[in-house]
Amino acid sequence: MPPATNAVSGSARRWLSAVVPEPGAARGLAVLVLAQSLGTGLFLTSSAVFLTRVVGLSPQQVGLGLGVAGLCGIAVSTPAGALADRFGSRRPLVAAHVLCAAVVAAYGLVSSFTPFLLAVVAIGVCEGAAEPLRATLVHERVGAAAAVVRGRLRAVFNIGFAAGSALAGLALTVGTRAAFVAVVLATAATHLACAWIAARPSDGSPRATGPRERTTRGAFRDVRFLVLTAANGVLELHSVVITLAVPLWIVTSTAVGAGFNAVLLVLNTALVVLFQVRIGKAADDLADAARAQTRAGLLLAVGCAVTALSGTGGPLVGMAVLLVGAVVVAWGEMVQSASAFTLSFELPPPGRQGEYQGVFAMRKGVRQSVGPPLVTWLVIGTGVVGWFALALVFAAAGVLGSSAARPRPDATT
Repeated sequence: MPPATNAVSGSARRWLSAVVPEPGAARGLAVLVLAQSLGTGLFLTSSAVFLTRVVGLSPQQVGLGLGVAGLCGIAVSTPAGALADRFGSRRPLVAAHVLCAAVVAAYGLVSSFTPFLLAVVAIGVCEGAAEPLRATLVHERVGAAAAVVRGRLRAVFNIGFAAGSALAGLALTVGTRAAFVAVVLATAATHLACAWIAARPSDGSPRATGPRERTTRGAFRDVRFLVLTAANGVLELHSVVITLAVPLWIVTSTAVGAGFNAVLLVLNTALVVLFQVRIGKAADDLADAARAQTRAGLLLAVGCAVTALSGTGGPLVGMAVLLVGAVVVAWGEMVQSASAFTLSFELPPPGRQGEYQGVFAMRKGVRQSVGPPLVTWLVIGTGVVGWFALALVFAAAGVLGSSAARPRPDATT
């Protein structure tokens, strides 16, 4: 075998060993996340097109339904986490995935707005409950290694999501109801697979989360944790920048073709898959993770500032600037994710992991409800000035997150 081939093969093996957890509880969690992300990629990539082109719903109706579903999912996240603290996460998570499989399977029968609204809200509730339950399951099964494992799981998630998106692309090419029904049934099958995987006992030794300390304050009374949650909700607007702001900016304010956005999305996915685990090692304790919040905010701010300059030249200049901005934003995204993993696992007091994970999951409300209109108004409404204003928002959120993440002087009230 030629030396170059050996070098590539060796690099691939090293990358796989860094991303794929060792046999045991962590690998079982990776298989669970792979199944979940495959279904997510299948469903999210195809559902909006199906609903508007095949069912005949307006984009406003789809947006309204998704918004209501997101709010309902946020509402159940904290009760679901508290349920995990009381009874363990495994059985509630199995129930959430089984119910989601049933609702998703019925999604292919949607023919008007009301059935769509009922279905999408039910899915939102199931997925809103499942997120903190999965996070708590990670903590229960791998204990102190939870933050490091979550970094690997995020890389696995991106692999599964990309594969699901590619498969959904085939259905979009066909463009018929039958093709989408096939996607729906495949998505339902991934939820059943998740339920089966979660139901299996852990291959590793179970980690006790500790008795619930009833003398400690609840998550909603922990002001610093609420501030940290809000700050990370703002920092996670990086996903809105990648999927909404940049595509709109390309077609409205640059000389770059609209198709270049696909290149940027693939680049983002590849960077996260390749480097999330390595970057996560720099934020694997409380002090480092707290400092990483500021670093993430500054990186995202620089990424926005760079992207703002992509409209000042021709197509080649614009593409080059967009590529640099995309790399910096992806770097900030990975630092923020690694930091958030560690902080969300280290800050909750013993016995309240599920409750705190439920509250931390509410950060998605900022991203889903406030993010799209805010980012669209800033970037498209005000142009370059808006990009720099968004950069200041990211930088401020990073500083705020670091301040809120200081180690607790005392866990009791």
